[in-house]
Amino acid sequence: MGPADLIVIAVLVGVVGVLAGIAIAMVVRWSLQRRRA
Repeated sequence: MGPADLIVIAVLVGVVGVLAGIAIAMVVRWSLQRRRA
């Protein structure tokens, strides 16, 4: 485990976190729109 490996892991975690945040936001929006309808 060198510094490069830690950087790669940090980048992967960041990307996964952003994708998860977008997915959660989309689900929340969809559920809110469905409740109103």
